Amino acid sequence: MSVKPIIQLYPVIPAHGRERETLRPIGRNRERYQQVIRDWAKLAQAADQLGYWGFSTI
Repeated sequence: MSVKPIIQLYPVIPAHGRERETLRPIGRNRERYQQVIRDWAKLAQAADQLGYWGFSTI
């Protein structure tokens, strides 16, 4: 049996401390939400190049 590793991501607002609380829910700030999506795409491409079997979000 071979191992098929996947990467599981959870949506996190790129912010620090109290700033994160003011930006909730994550979709409120379109610019930051789009940055999260772009970053996830980069991670998915890197995972594919490294041979990961899957990539998942909640």
